[in-house]
Amino acid sequence: MRFKHIFSNGINNMRVKSGLGKRFKMLKIKRSLAIILVLLVVPLIICCNPEEVPPVYPAEVTFADLVSNPEAYHDKEIIIDGYWFDGFEIVVLAERLKDDDYTQGNLKPAGALIWIQGGLSEEVLDGLYLQPNNPTGYPAHYGKIRLTGTLEHGGQYGHLGAYEYRLTIHDSETLPWNP
Repeated sequence: MRFKHIFSNGINNMRVKSGLGKRFKMLKIKRSLAIILVLLVVPLIICCNPEEVPPVYPAEVTFADLVSNPEAYHDKEIIIDGYWFDGFEIVVLAERLKDDDYTQGNLKPAGALIWIQGGLSEEVLDGLYLQPNNPTGYPAHYGKIRLTGTLEHGGQYGHLGAYEYRLTIHDSETLPWNP
C-alpha cells in the first residue's frame, strides 16, 4: 500500500516539477479561446461584408437588373414584376406596355420581353384585362403581375426563337394597375 502511494506521489511530483500539468492546462485554455474567437469573428465578417454574401434566391429582380446582368440570374429562381401579354403566338412578361400603332385603343408589349413557359391560374387570369380587337383576330390578355419562376438566358426562346429570356412559372399574382 505504501509503495502505491509513494509511486503515485512521485508521478504527481514529476508532473508538477516538469510543468507538464500546467502546460496541458494552458494548451486547453488557448484552444478554447481560439474556438471562441473563431465563433465570434466569422459571423461578424459575414454580416459586416455584404458584398461577399451571395444573393438569396428567389431574388427580387427588376428588368433593369435583368438587362444589366442576365448571367447572374440564369438558371435561378427569381421574382419579377411586369406586364403580362398573351395573344396570337405570344406569351410574354414585358417591361412595359405601350399604345399599339395599328389599332387605336389597344396596347402592345414593349421594352425587355421575357418568353413565358407555363400558364397562369384561373384566378390570376380572371384578374387580367381583355383586348378583343386585335389585327390577328385573336383576343389578348394583359395586366400587371408578379411572377416567380426559373429564368433562362442566352437561348432563342418562344415563337420563332425571338426571345433572349425564358421564365418557367412557379407562382403568380396580379398587381393593382389601371391602364
